[in-house]
Amino acid sequence: MGYFVDTTHFGNYIKKAIKNSSPEIASDSMSIDTYIAWIYKKGYADAYGYAVRQDSTLLTESGVHEWLSRHSLMESFNHYAEYDMVKTSEFESALQELDGCAGCYMFFSRADKPLYVGVSKDLGSRASTSFSERFSHYVDPVFFRYIKSKTASDSCVLEAYFIAKLKPVLNSTGKFDDELTINIDIDIPINRIQCNKEGDKVEFYNKYLSRKVTMLKSEFEEYQVEAK
Repeated sequence: MGYFVDTTHFGNYIKKAIKNSSPEIASDSMSIDTYIAWIYKKGYADAYGYAVRQDSTLLTESGVHEWLSRHSLMESFNHYAEYDMVKTSEFESALQELDGCAGCYMFFSRADKPLYVGVSKDLGSRASTSFSERFSHYVDPVFFRYIKSKTASDSCVLEAYFIAKLKPVLNSTGKFDDELTINIDIDIPINRIQCNKEGDKVEFYNKYLSRKVTMLKSEFEEYQVEAK
């Protein structure tokens, strides 16, 4: 299950994004039903929601067309190139060591921007599932940090604190547009663990295009046979 639970959740997210965008972007936006039909119902909601956080111009009609064009290409090839989202051995080892441990976990972008903060009484299992739920279509590398706690209740406090402090883009609750004045004397680990292997982008596209050409040739040959 992804971040957006239903069309209402996704629609409200888009409404808020449009409201917070510039007048020019808002005037060139589409109806909410169109976003739902083009994005949500095609299974792209999570990836698009994250992309909009980074670039609000993707809310415009031309922005949506461009994003869909790029994302559909990447997703189509992901079907044939699973190595791009294979977990690293370092991440797998960390997850095994965290089995049964309570704590707070965090995912970051390559530029160290907070993406998501979560909590669990079993970090190994939950962090693995959370990564798959939220980043299965991401090509860029995602990085992992964690803080172990003595109890599950402690970890819940840590989660609320770091969501309020970091304001990660994929967390929808617990963050506000104001300053956090409470301080917990626990630092985020400096070292981070890369979660996914990053494939060669040139090879990535070349393999996709080669496979696509082969498919088109096959379809054309079948059409010629049927036409005779």
